[in-house]
Amino acid sequence: MSLADDIGVLRRVPLFTDLTDEQLRLLAFSGERVAVAAGETATAAGDPATGAAVVLSGRLALTPGAGFPGRPQHAGPAALINAPGLVAAGVEPFTVVGEEASELLVIRRPVFLRLLGEFPTVAARLHADLARRLADFAGEAARLGAALDDDR
Repeated sequence: MSLADDIGVLRRVPLFTDLTDEQLRLLAFSGERVAVAAGETATAAGDPATGAAVVLSGRLALTPGAGFPGRPQHAGPAALINAPGLVAAGVEPFTVVGEEASELLVIRRPVFLRLLGEFPTVAARLHADLARRLADFAGEAARLGAALDDDR
């Protein structure tokens, strides 16, 4: 894939849809391409998270780690894996395994934070989006906790 192809995939990621070509080019150029073979583990749940990954091609299986809610999922092109890792230290929430030969664009936290520093309007919009996602996550955790209490 070319840089233009990578930008095209990034443009389809919901978190990045409002970014300009210049901003997408910065992410695409600064990202690290990682090939994942079928059956190969790209990340393991619980490993330190250093950023997030965008699926450029292929298909991957995502299995939530212990302590993370949700069911196993599948990710294809334009999926963003571990968005919170772009702005906060933490651990990988999923074990990610190639279902077929795949390619990821790994965006490291320092690169993303540089983008936010250079483009404060992007930072404000992404802050609002990530805050909404965190609130959704907290609500789901509260619902699961209540359901567990009801089962006791």
